Amino acid sequence: MAETGNIDNRAKNRSSRQLPKSITDGRIAELLLRVVLWVIFSVIIGLLPFLTKLQKLYVRNSSTDLQTMFSDGSLFVVSSIVAASAVGELVINLFRQNSMKRGISILGIIIFGATMIIIYFGGSSFADIMVDGGAFLDHATKELSKERVASLSVNLFICAILSGLGCLFVAEVCKWSRK
Repeated sequence: MAETGNIDNRAKNRSSRQLPKSITDGRIAELLLRVVLWVIFSVIIGLLPFLTKLQKLYVRNSSTDLQTMFSDGSLFVVSSIVAASAVGELVINLFRQNSMKRGISILGIIIFGATMIIIYFGGSSFADIMVDGGAFLDHATKELSKERVASLSVNLFICAILSGLGCLFVAEVCKWSRK
């Protein structure tokens, strides 16, 4: 009879091992939904002018490489907007929570700072291009280096997406710590 009790206890222990509560109460699904909505309404819609430009270049049988697509510097502005949309969500949730865990707070401040640097760099780079070319001038020819503008703007856009995802993640964790 004692063996039967041990078997029953082991079965109960195995059945009590469940998924973490954060998965079962829909928090992960809520985070994924927020990320999908941010990608659709901030990232993809922010890229619509470039998709239109790509379509027009394709119809005209013109070159459609990265340098042609992003050499005017407007991707710098899109990067700043994408990052700003996510940092707004972080700020709302980071400072709304008074009893937040210290680790989450520090991570949030670090991600906030990194995202603000991306926002500043995007705006100042675009302004630099519009005024006189600044750091994007080819020193030999004194003309705008379209290759440099395109590569830096694409790299900044990737950083904006990564920092935006970090902002959304920390914002959701802040919500979880309030519940």
